[in-house]
Amino acid sequence: MPRARRVGSEPPPQSRQDDPGARVSGDARGPDSGGRVSPAVAAPERIETQLARIAGAANVHALELGGSTRAIPLVCPATAEEVQACVRFALEHSLALLPVGLLSKLGWARMPARVDFALSTRRLRRVLAYEPGDGTIRVEAGLTLAELSSTVARGGHWLTPDVPRPGSATLGGVIGAGASGFDR
Repeated sequence: MPRARRVGSEPPPQSRQDDPGARVSGDARGPDSGGRVSPAVAAPERIETQLARIAGAANVHALELGGSTRAIPLVCPATAEEVQACVRFALEHSLALLPVGLLSKLGWARMPARVDFALSTRRLRRVLAYEPGDGTIRVEAGLTLAELSSTVARGGHWLTPDVPRPGSATLGGVIGAGASGFDR
């Protein structure tokens, strides 16, 4: 009989953000951009206008980041296609995009030196597939942990991690912040 693999926590993966080989080169930022921000869209008002075309004007807001002297556009797409269009827009114009959820963990890390607009997953909160029989679920990143826990509880499952304030913590935010919860 084969031996079972040891169960336990592995050491956390090491970040490669300081590794120059892991960085995106200037020519990967977009066609003919040369790593520069397109002057045609550099102003926040122009960025906001383009994002409104993608996700609708009602889904673009102003976000004031701590320590910043100006507000930046915050777009809240509702579909994967809208997210893709926002990311493509940022890439084509060499804009710095900050992904966020419900903004509850922004203070956990140092802000990037440059942010041209933020993309919130708050409207991406659907359960796409759930199979209680085999315990698999596929959800969007903006689903809160409270909503996710409620869904899996109806199928007889328990969700970990048990994070503080699950009603204001999105799945994407918990993963992005590396939150492990009280029950770890």
